[in-house]
Amino acid sequence: MPDEYDGIILGTGHNSLVLQAYMARSGLRVLAVDRAPAPGGGLATIENPRVPGFRHNTHSFFHRALTSMPWYRDLELERHGARYIEPELNVALILPDGRSLEWWTNFEKTAESFGEFSKRDAATLRRWVEEFRPIVERILIPEAQSPPLPPEQRQGLLGRSRLGRRLLEVAALSLWSLWCENSSTMSFVPAFCSSMDCARSTCGLGDLAILFRRSWPGGTWPKCAWAVPPTWRRP
Repeated sequence: MPDEYDGIILGTGHNSLVLQAYMARSGLRVLAVDRAPAPGGGLATIENPRVPGFRHNTHSFFHRALTSMPWYRDLELERHGARYIEPELNVALILPDGRSLEWWTNFEKTAESFGEFSKRDAATLRRWVEEFRPIVERILIPEAQSPPLPPEQRQGLLGRSRLGRRLLEVAALSLWSLWCENSSTMSFVPAFCSSMDCARSTCGLGDLAILFRRSWPGGTWPKCAWAVPPTWRRP
């Protein structure tokens, strides 16, 4: 290569771009390469042809807590003209009969949507949120703001508190159980268990899991969830 670089980054997803930005701010010459036509990976955005000036994410639903990340502040994205707008309706899983299970920024609206399908599952959702809110506030959010610890050290620190031990307990669950717990606790995209034992005994969302499986054509699971995408807007 005719030019010399201090570093070459393979891929231009958002993690790579953040790394490149930090390296460039440190005075390093960096090259990032990707086979994709546009950079950004899971955070790539395209302009909405119907609403000029608005850029929509094409990959996933709203990126919760992204604006609270240290790199978002360090790189001063808003000073450069970007503003991240969170829609009140984050995610909607739409059924063939027209009904939908909705995730809102307002938890009461989310619980009401659950209640339209199952009062029992709505109560379960409230119980999980009540239990895990202090874990998110006292453990997960501070961890997101701090350098990562070696797994053994992190596990030892978590084992010293009741909340930490509960987090470790949930983290040790099976893959399907973990999806169930997270979907009900943190309002992520629903990934209902294919195992009815998991649905009944682990996260407690048995009614919804059975309902969605039976209501989908052929008794299979929906391939994806329709989501309200985040929007980048330049003032």
